Amino acid sequence: MAKEKEKTKRMPWKWGIIVSLLLTILVMFFSRTGLLYDLELFTYDYRFQLRGPVSVDHSDAVVVIVDDESLATLPHKFPFPRSYHARLIRNLLASGARMIVFDIQFTEPDLPEEDAQLAEATALAPDKIIHCGKIAFYETRLGMTQASVVVPVDTIRKAGAGFAIVNDAPDPDGFSRQYILYMTHRDTNYVPLALKAYQFTLEKPDTVHLYRNKPGMVTFAGLDIPTQTENTMLINFYGPARTFPTYNYASILDDAEFNLLKDDTDFMQWFLMSDEEFSSLSAVLPEESVAVFREIRADNPFKDKIVFVGVAFTELQDTKKTPFYTYREPGTLGQRRETPGVEWHVHAFQTLVDRSFIRNVPPIYEWLIVFFLILGVFFLNNSTRMMIGSLTTVGLLLLVLSSSMLAFIHYRVWVAVIAPSIGIVSSYGVTTIYLFIKEQREKAMIRGMFSRYVPQKVVNELIQNPDLLKLGGERRRMTALFTDIAGFTSVSEKMSPDELVSLLNTYLSSMSTIILENEGIIDKYEGDLIMAEWGAPVFFEDHAARACRAALKMQEKLASMREEWRKEGAPVLYSRVGINTGEMIVGNMGCLEVFDYTVMGDAVNLASRLEGANKSYGTTIMIGPETAKDVEGIFVVRCLDDIRVKGKDKPVRVFELLAESNDSLSPLKQKAVAKYHEGLELYRNRHFNEAKMKFDEALKIEPSDSPSTTYLKRCEEYILNPPPPDWDGVFILTEK
Repeated sequence: MAKEKEKTKRMPWKWGIIVSLLLTILVMFFSRTGLLYDLELFTYDYRFQLRGPVSVDHSDAVVVIVDDESLATLPHKFPFPRSYHARLIRNLLASGARMIVFDIQFTEPDLPEEDAQLAEATALAPDKIIHCGKIAFYETRLGMTQASVVVPVDTIRKAGAGFAIVNDAPDPDGFSRQYILYMTHRDTNYVPLALKAYQFTLEKPDTVHLYRNKPGMVTFAGLDIPTQTENTMLINFYGPARTFPTYNYASILDDAEFNLLKDDTDFMQWFLMSDEEFSSLSAVLPEESVAVFREIRADNPFKDKIVFVGVAFTELQDTKKTPFYTYREPGTLGQRRETPGVEWHVHAFQTLVDRSFIRNVPPIYEWLIVFFLILGVFFLNNSTRMMIGSLTTVGLLLLVLSSSMLAFIHYRVWVAVIAPSIGIVSSYGVTTIYLFIKEQREKAMIRGMFSRYVPQKVVNELIQNPDLLKLGGERRRMTALFTDIAGFTSVSEKMSPDELVSLLNTYLSSMSTIILENEGIIDKYEGDLIMAEWGAPVFFEDHAARACRAALKMQEKLASMREEWRKEGAPVLYSRVGINTGEMIVGNMGCLEVFDYTVMGDAVNLASRLEGANKSYGTTIMIGPETAKDVEGIFVVRCLDDIRVKGKDKPVRVFELLAESNDSLSPLKQKAVAKYHEGLELYRNRHFNEAKMKFDEALKIEPSDSPSTTYLKRCEEYILNPPPPDWDGVFILTEK
């Protein structure tokens, strides 16, 4: 018996598109604000940690940092005398440094002689040194915000070094993922340390221009830099703190003329010494020591390097939170580590040098991605079963997450995951809630509609006898009818859900009307199956005849409907009917809150089996022995077989209901039935050759007589393979 779950009416596609658009607007708005945006930034950081640190062996950048160790070994406390910075410049230049970039601001005056020393050291190679400042913002008495450029003091500034700003643009969660590319003040563009350092690496740094002539790009020195905001880029961080080679500030001052408070090893002296001086010293040193010192000189960490100098000791804490803030290296317990501000500039510088920019998906594409994901989830859950829709939605969510991670790791593209994920979940939730509410309303509507499928006499009887609504039942002789569509599964597979529901509703409505017109009660619908009974709660003496008459009318109606379907090009339906009469238990079954008026018992089960048994004989209406007995002389029936249904030992003789009178049968059909009966008698007496001839004659008269075809095949089989001597002619029905 074909069964299909009841199909819920879906949301119209037009409304689905409108709802998807509204959801997209809401999702995109909230995903860029508050907690959801913080969550997106968290996933951005996780992508860096999933990728892991990247080698910087190819980099020319070196970091020199004023750390706690430097403070402990230098005679003066921070801020250091500027003669310290002057010595650092001279030592680095003498050791072959290509460039020195200060992330230490000299914007306040020191002692004149100290400023003069730093200026003199800067003047040694102004084209290799970059000092820094910033654009400061302050509020006037009138409440207006003003800006000013804070630059090194005049003495140092006049030495001619490059100048860059160190302003930061932290995200709402306090992390520094973006890097300012320029800031404009009084029609002048100021660039940060990383860009200024990149400019100094060029052959003609004085010819560099900065402009915006491409959407989402800032062009600097011929380099197109993708932007995150109008004037910021995303830094491609190469790893956590100390990713780049890092040396403490004190070690750079540690030469033969400068004494540290402790660990005074004259670290820089080996790199400051000329070849002649080293040769003279080597003459008085042991050969083993000379080899070691020669190797040290060969490994000069500053030769041809770009040295970034900054501060990151405990009290000052010029540090940044980067995506590697919570990174745990394999095999370690892990701890939160902020990156020194100067190294943060180095990561930005190396991003520029390697051109390893992180690109963001343009907003219009992000909107389209979210919209089509929401729309896709809506259509998916709106047109499939809930289980399939749910599993596919989860799969789509995992696909979005994994693809966004892969896009970042392999292509350095930041594809948002929170907005698409929230879009998928919200679309699924809205669709599910809508369908749930719709389903509940439809169930209520269906209950109301089915309540009309009870004859008025039954309603009146229930009004007059409310006790019938109480739980319990009684044994009564009744007639039960089962009918469903033959081959419904194959029909349903070729139709869309809407077409299938429309066709099924047309069929069920027509069949139900005939049952009600013949005073039957529609017990239940199960997909394409209808169960009905006659004889309760209002008793009719001719309940078997009413059921048989309804079955014939149903076949007549279905035949006329097939003609209409053929004209429309729609699938045509055929049905099978099983009818049986006998004692049944009838009444309200269930609990006090929910119960159903129904029948049960062996007689009911047999009616259901007879409906399916039609397939074995090619018949449309099969009735049981008690039904045949009750309608004898009123309807035209013919004996079909003695069958033994599954689960029962006693055989049952079944009949085919042909017509309400002989006048309803064509003369050819009457002759074919007569020959059939003759053949059946011979068959039961084991005269299979003679029986075969009779069934052949019946089929020549009426080629479509399926029972004759069935017995013809049996005769042919038994002629070749005779049944055993104890054969009783009973056919065992294996299907329900």
